Amino acid sequence: MTQPETFELTPELIRLLRASVVAPQITGDEHGAAAIDPKRPYGNSNVMGDIAEILNLPTTDSGMLAGEDWTRAHLLHEATPKALQIVLSVGSFQPGVYERLTPYGTAWKLVSYLGPLYATLTEINEHEGETWRYYIPITGNEDALTALADALAQRDDYGGEPQYELDLENPVPEGEVDVLVERGSVDDCGYMAAHQKLAGKLVLTPEQLGEIADDMGADPIYKGQIRDFMKQDQPA
Repeated sequence: MTQPETFELTPELIRLLRASVVAPQITGDEHGAAAIDPKRPYGNSNVMGDIAEILNLPTTDSGMLAGEDWTRAHLLHEATPKALQIVLSVGSFQPGVYERLTPYGTAWKLVSYLGPLYATLTEINEHEGETWRYYIPITGNEDALTALADALAQRDDYGGEPQYELDLENPVPEGEVDVLVERGSVDDCGYMAAHQKLAGKLVLTPEQLGEIADDMGADPIYKGQIRDFMKQDQPA
């Protein structure tokens, strides 16, 4: 039995697609259709130079890619048509491994994620009239997230303010988190960004967890203070 075709949609390919320039519709004998500008796909006719800038690849003094970096950029550019077909098929820019549903067909499905997954902590703050979502990496924080979920479950859902929701059942892939944060940075104009990506190890003491559970006392994670409990690895 023939194995289904798979394709790895990498963050680099996604960055190239998001930087692509759509050409004006060409009319004539045909109907015309949406298309990436074939001469200036990323804005300029120096395609390799554009790719180097988009992907932060090193260049020579003359601004050219060399050696393995040129080969890598060329292969990525050649892969963009299939990458575009995939994002159009699934309606997402999620990095991952995709599988073609039928031989030579245009439909694809995601079969495995690339990159870490995040849990979503939602703070509904009626005082500010806003809702904030903090994305916490799951790997390495499993026990801490479970303890936090237990503490939040003890709060009074009816009398407490703000309200918190910690979703551990629907992990969010990093690519989706990045898109939410990026979109929010453009649209947000409130007290605080609506979407925030956190990094590091979540560290909460039993005393702090007790304060979180008691919604009538001090609240150590109020207004985004959950960020203060994300500890970064210190260099040796």
